[in-house]
Order: sequence, then C-alpha cells, then structure tokens
Amino acid sequence: MNNKKTTFVSSAMIFAVSGIVIKLLGMVYKIVLGRESVLGEAGSPYIGFIYPFYNFILIIAMAGIPSAVAKLVSEHYARGEIQEKETVFKVMRKFMTALGIFLAAVFYFISPYIAKFFDGEVIYTLRSINLAILIIPYMGAYRGYFQGHGNLKPFAGSQIVEQLGKVVFGLLFAYLLLKKGVAFGAAGAMLGVSVGAVFGIILLVLCAKSYKKNNNLPHGENLTFQETLPIIKRILYFAIPITIGASSVPLTNMVDGILIKSRLMEIGFTEDMAVSYYGFHAFYTLSVINFPTILFVSIQVSVLPAVSSLLAVEDHDELGKTIRTALKVMLIVSLACAAGLFALAQPVLMLLWPDAVNMHNVSPDLLRIMSIATIFLSIYMCTSGILQGMSLQIQNALNMFYGALVKAILSYFLLAIPAIGVKGASLSSLVAFMIAAGLNLLTLKKRTHVTFNILSLFIKPFIASIIMGVIVYYMYSFVILVLPNSISTILTVLVGGIIYFILIIQFKMLNKDDLTFIPGKKFLAKFIKE
Repeated sequence: MNNKKTTFVSSAMIFAVSGIVIKLLGMVYKIVLGRESVLGEAGSPYIGFIYPFYNFILIIAMAGIPSAVAKLVSEHYARGEIQEKETVFKVMRKFMTALGIFLAAVFYFISPYIAKFFDGEVIYTLRSINLAILIIPYMGAYRGYFQGHGNLKPFAGSQIVEQLGKVVFGLLFAYLLLKKGVAFGAAGAMLGVSVGAVFGIILLVLCAKSYKKNNNLPHGENLTFQETLPIIKRILYFAIPITIGASSVPLTNMVDGILIKSRLMEIGFTEDMAVSYYGFHAFYTLSVINFPTILFVSIQVSVLPAVSSLLAVEDHDELGKTIRTALKVMLIVSLACAAGLFALAQPVLMLLWPDAVNMHNVSPDLLRIMSIATIFLSIYMCTSGILQGMSLQIQNALNMFYGALVKAILSYFLLAIPAIGVKGASLSSLVAFMIAAGLNLLTLKKRTHVTFNILSLFIKPFIASIIMGVIVYYMYSFVILVLPNSISTILTVLVGGIIYFILIIQFKMLNKDDLTFIPGKKFLAKFIKE
C-alpha cells in the first residue's frame, strides 16, 4: 500500500476514533436534555427546530469552503509548492473572517422571522448561537488546511474540545436558565455551542502556529485584493456546488420543521401534539441516527484529499483501490448499524430516555425507517467525497438536490395521510438518500469505470448484518424477561458486535489492505487470511 493510501486510511482512523468520542459526548448532551427533569418532551422540539438552521449555517461555513481549501492545499503539497499552499491558507483566513461577520449579522436580524414559523420564544434559542456562527467560518479555514495535509489530528482535536465546551457549558446554562421556562433552558443549551466554538478555534490557532514553526514553513505572500480574487474564485467554484449539495438535507429538514406541525394539525392534531411529534422525529429519532454517521464522515473527509492527490499524480490504479476500499468498509459499517438499530429500535430509545413515555410509542417506527435510510446515506457520503476529489462537485450537488426535492414533495403529501402521519418525514428521507446515492454511484461508474465485486462489497455484509439483526432481536426478547431494559439492551448490543465480528472473519469480508482502516489492525491481522 503506497503512502497516499496509507495517509488516507490513517486519517480515517484518527477522524473515526475522535468522532466516536464526539458523538458519545453529543449523546450525553442529548440524553440529558431529553430527560423529563431537564427539557424533556416539552423542550426538545426547540432544540430539534433550531438544529436544521444551525446545520445550514454550519454547512455554508464548514462544508464547501474547507473542502475546497483542502483540495487546493493537497494539490500544492503533492507538487511541492509550499509557498503557494501557505498563500492559499492566508487568503482564506481573511475571507472566512469576513464570511463569519456577514453570516452572524444576517442570522441575527432574520431570527424573529424564523421564530414566527414555530414559537415566538424560540428566538432566544436562535440568538444564542450567534457567536458560534461568527467563529465557525474562521475555524473552517484551519480545518481545511490540516485536512489538505492529510493531518486530521488538529482537526479532530478541535472538534473534541469544541464538543466538550458545548456539552459542559450547554448543560450548565440549560440548568441555570430552566427555572425561567423550557424555551430559556433550550437557549442555554445552545449557548454552549458558542462556548465550544471559542475553545475549538483557540486550539486550531495554536496547532497551526506549532506546525508552521516545527516545519519551518514560509509565510503566505501578501497579495493585493486583485491578486487574491483568482484564489477566491477558484475556491468558490469548487465550494459552492458542494455547499448547495450538502445544504439540501438541512434545508429540507427546515421545511420539515414547518410542514410537520402544520400538516399534522390539518389531520386533527392539536398544536401541542403536533409540536411533540416534531420533537419525536427531529430530536429523539435523529439524535440516535446521528451517532453512526460520524463513522461515515470519517471516510468522506479522508477520501477527498486522497482522491485529489492520486489524480494529481495520475495514479489511476491506486485510485480504483482507494474507491473500492472506502465503499467496502463503509457498507460493512453501515449495514451493521442499520440492522442493529432496526432490531433494537424501541429498547435503544427506552435505554436513552426511559421517562419519555409518549415518545416510546412513536419514535421506534421512525427509527426503523431511518435505520434503513442510513445505508443509502453512507453510500452517498462516501461517493460524495470521491466525486468532490475528482472535481465533480457540481454533479454531486445536483444528485443530492434531486433527492432533496423529492423529499420535500413527498413530505408534504405523506404527512397529511392519517395512516402515515409523522412517519412521512422519515419515509421521504429514505427515498431522498436512495436517489442521491444511486445517482452518485452511476456518476462514479461513468467517470472512473471502476469495477466492483458485488459479492464482497454488498452481499456478504448484507447477509451478515441480517443474521446478526435476527439473533439480537430474539436474544433481547428472551433476556428482557429476566433483566431490566438497560442491561438487556447493552448486553444484546455487545453480543451483536461479537457475532458480527465473527461473521466478518468467517465470510472473509476484509483483506489485509482493508485492515489499515480499522483500529487494532495488528490484532485483527491474526484472523485474516488472504
């Protein structure tokens, strides 16, 4: 395995491990907030409503432009153009500072109009993230810089620090402000996001200074405004399609935030009940689904500079191997996650939020639907990183846009069908990810002519995940008769993981090259035979 691929898989592991820590912290944050003693079923919809808006701003600042910075830095670095890559970094720090100021100002002034679609008091929650919106674009320049070097340690470290700040201070502020009402408690919880962003940028700046000093790197050139325009134009040319494609999901989730309430009320729901059902979907269900996606993101983030670098040196054979490795590992992970969540939907929700009794009757069905959707989401995310690395970001954006458009239309009609109701939001998401993933695979096949072994890529992990899912379903059914739900669920998940590991070995789903993707590769190598 050459250095490019080794860097790719090592970066993926760093990001995956840190991502697990981040998601665990995030789950603690959501678990505590979702308890009835904190925000509960009454306050969780406030958090669920604001996150699509926050994620939309986050994507504008962190999806396209950092990826574009990573691409340019990676290309200059691969060709040994050190001065040029440092100049790109310098220009983008200034640009992202201006972008942060602009986004923060716009969001502050439109917050009252957004609040009218949900609840007037949600404006406190919206305003609480303004400082984060100001800082996050500047963080994006640094993360793109380190990503372009294939060095995700500062990237991952800043995310952990940021998440720690959010969890600790968010829960503290939520507790302190809850006495004024759940709307203020939700605002306090989201204020932690801004505190976390401050910690994250401090770490990134310190890491960048240390990296430059240790490697004796030159300063970027002092360019005039006219001289910076070609760099900015090139960044935006690459970034805007990525941003449009990535923003399709939060945009449709924003639409869901408006549609779910209004469409459910049209079929007889009271306003309070419609808001609660929105919380069951947007807060509880999506909180669980977000956990496995960090593993998908780790591959997506790492594959982009790997593909870009391989194309820069025209190593097409290694490109094909990297694509196959990424998709194979992605499906092994996502199919297992989907099977486990489908089989244990209600036990998992009851484990995390035992006192949210109304949610227990609604969210399990939503989680089962979304567990299937994660398979197609994982494929889309992996192929998205590949296509962006190949400068096919426009086609990738269009593919997601088509899926998102279908989702918006389906949500509108399905939500108003009494037999479907809030499940329409989940079903429409499933269809959207299927469309986006399918179109991305077709684009990838057309542009690279890469070949796939369907048996090893999909059939083997699919069969293994079904076997594991059936076993854990029936195991839980027996264990719950003698043990409480918390112990039964944890025990069943652990056994399911062991079973899936055994099936991976027995079905020979991985070869030794693939092991560099996985922690404990030296241990696992003992079980793998070529």
